Amino acid sequence: MDAPGAAALPAWVRKRDGRLVPFDGDRICQALFAATERLGRPDAFLARELTDGILYFLAREDIGTAAPADRVAETVAKVVRELRHPDVAHAFLELDEGVSSAGERHPPAPLERPPVIFHFSPLDSPVKVVRDCLRQYTLHAAFSRDVHAVHNDGLLLLPGLEAPLSLAAAVLDARNGQPDAAVLAADGPELASVVLREIGEGNSSLRGTSFDMPRPRAIVNLNAPLPLSWGAAGADGLLFGGPPPEPPASDDVLLERLLAGAVPERVRLDWHLSSGDFAPRADGLRQRRLARLVRAALDGGPVAFTFDRPRRPVSLGAGLDREHPAVLMTVGLHLPRLADLPGVGADAELFLKKLASLTRLALSAAVQKRAFLRRLGRDGGPAPAALGCGFLLERARLLVAPIGLEEAVRRYHGGGPCAGETELTFACRIVEQLQKVLARDGGAALIEACVDAPWDFGLEGAVSGSADDVAGPTAWDASAPPRSQLRAAGQLHALARSGTAAVVLPREAGLGVAEAVRLLHFAWKQTEVARLRLVRAGRPQQASLPGL
Repeated sequence: MDAPGAAALPAWVRKRDGRLVPFDGDRICQALFAATERLGRPDAFLARELTDGILYFLAREDIGTAAPADRVAETVAKVVRELRHPDVAHAFLELDEGVSSAGERHPPAPLERPPVIFHFSPLDSPVKVVRDCLRQYTLHAAFSRDVHAVHNDGLLLLPGLEAPLSLAAAVLDARNGQPDAAVLAADGPELASVVLREIGEGNSSLRGTSFDMPRPRAIVNLNAPLPLSWGAAGADGLLFGGPPPEPPASDDVLLERLLAGAVPERVRLDWHLSSGDFAPRADGLRQRRLARLVRAALDGGPVAFTFDRPRRPVSLGAGLDREHPAVLMTVGLHLPRLADLPGVGADAELFLKKLASLTRLALSAAVQKRAFLRRLGRDGGPAPAALGCGFLLERARLLVAPIGLEEAVRRYHGGGPCAGETELTFACRIVEQLQKVLARDGGAALIEACVDAPWDFGLEGAVSGSADDVAGPTAWDASAPPRSQLRAAGQLHALARSGTAAVVLPREAGLGVAEAVRLLHFAWKQTEVARLRLVRAGRPQQASLPGL
């Protein structure tokens, strides 16, 4: 059952004391989770599914713009009973009305979290203790108990918890200061040196401490179309009739540094490709550069190829483009574990319905992380000042990464997206369901979301090679021909309007540079692939580019 759009729901709730508060469906979900806790069997996913049904029926009841709290509570209890959970409905009413098991009235039980007790071993290193403590702090300070619980169940993965004040990714903006982000993207060589210096010197959410916290990663975008800002950089720019600005630094100098390995680790090169790179009479320099980059990618170097298609924003990394300069957080949806839930079994339609509820939990997590950072900034806390520059926090997107798409399709159809039309259609239905819920419910929450793959297709580093931990809208089948992998990824990216495709190559089979260049041309001309990486099956990607 799909939840309705926010326009059909009440805008306000009139509390019993006469106060008006904004209507928030997540509060119903949190209250139902508290009810399952009261019963001794906490179930965050059940609470979210019940909430989706409640919102569906609430939107169809004529209860006015400002709904009485009693009427909302009555509808919640009625729907939960009709959905065959009378014990949860009874526990909810007890919490809502403040009635104890002995029949005595008391103030409603708050939804606040209990104090957190953090356990560690004296044998652990200080770095591990600090990181584990920060993860627990972030889970309890930024997220509600239901989101915390579904994360612990492994259905919803929340990477980056050790950096509570950081964004997941951001585009470097020399005018507005350095954002604190796990991934920094440089739009062209003129800003690449700033990013490389930041990576080399280190960046930490615990500035001023002696603990070696994780350094950010960097994406250096080269060969991209010239940003519009270079033509309107100042009063002497083209818009004011003055002389044209100086062109940006050449890609070639930085490219030579990258290919020679003269850069810090944790840097990825995203090489942009457009029609000019595949023209029949492309100049020799373009052809030689592309061949060298393809050879580096085939050797396992951190190189991605981004396709700049007409009428599409210029992508600067997963979730990043020139219209969207930041990613608030990345949330992984573990599809195989969702399929393992009791009652799902081999029912593909039920799986898709439950996927909608899991996606709404991801949106709830993003709304809560944004509220957490806002609260710190408003209360004079340590929220980074750069988040307020250019409304960066308000413009930041949620990146949703489906985990184990290949394995989930196999569960229901026996083969992955490359196996046949039936399998690919089901993979497309999964991505389409994600997009539909993110667009509708994300719009209601005033947060934009996209579907893509995180760094190296793994949420906490490179994937192990198993198809059930690969994150992103891509196939993961080394036995399928590369063009079949690209066709499947192209259809997924066309639905998501973003994505990173993994072309998984067998460990032993060779792929020549010329053949790989033709593969890129095929991806450009005959698919909708947004970005691709060449991945060798069973071999981790290198941390830095090999010298050539």
